[in-house]
Amino acid sequence: RFGAVVADEAHRAKDPRSKQTRALWAASGDTDIRYALTGTPIANNVTELWSILHWLDSREWPSKTKWIDRFVDTMLNAFGALLVLGVKPHMSSEFYAGIHPHMRRMPKELVLPFLPPITYKSRDVEMTAKQRKAYLQMRDSLVADLDGEILTAASPLTATTRLLQLASSFANIEVDESGEMRVLLAEPSCKIDAFIDDLPDFGSDSVAVMAVSRQLIDLLSARLTKMKIPHGLITGAVDQDERQRHIDDFQNGKTR
Repeated sequence: RFGAVVADEAHRAKDPRSKQTRALWAASGDTDIRYALTGTPIANNVTELWSILHWLDSREWPSKTKWIDRFVDTMLNAFGALLVLGVKPHMSSEFYAGIHPHMRRMPKELVLPFLPPITYKSRDVEMTAKQRKAYLQMRDSLVADLDGEILTAASPLTATTRLLQLASSFANIEVDESGEMRVLLAEPSCKIDAFIDDLPDFGSDSVAVMAVSRQLIDLLSARLTKMKIPHGLITGAVDQDERQRHIDDFQNGKTR
């Protein structure tokens, strides 16, 4: 029996059905003193908070279904999957009144005072000629010529997605065996060109690069590989073991 239990990285127990969550609940036994430590108690939607709350006090949060029914706005999408819209506006006061007595938020400035302040800087990058031509065609007529392949957009939402892609790089069209069309980012890319131009400014410092598109990250990886610059990837296509190896290599200075 433990006198107290501290669950570090508690967001890893956000799914009450997972073996990891069940192991935490079982190992904690009837311990009265419990601390859940996490920087991201909610990663995707508010329902992920219940599992942590249930572990903290199963008497106060006994049922996930009833908790969701009372506090959370949900709906079903066209395929019957549950969509979480957020906390019900008229229940927000009760929702937070139940959570706040159990939560202590520690700001970064207090926990990590040695870190320098974050500096934000926006930079506009000119598209390459190929990008710009395809971008303007898509913007004006919802149709773009990609080296002889025709890219179309059936709705404003699709057009916006295509414009975001073309603003990052040129693109090619791939059609699979079922006839499904897929847009693949390709060189030239104004954003990758700009990053490569900036790379010498960092000197020997390590650099972490984020992007909203995995394809853009893969495109940059291909460019870095061609330039023989050591680097690692953390994307949805990389398994957990390889991710950790890339993190370790980055922190140990083996990759830039």
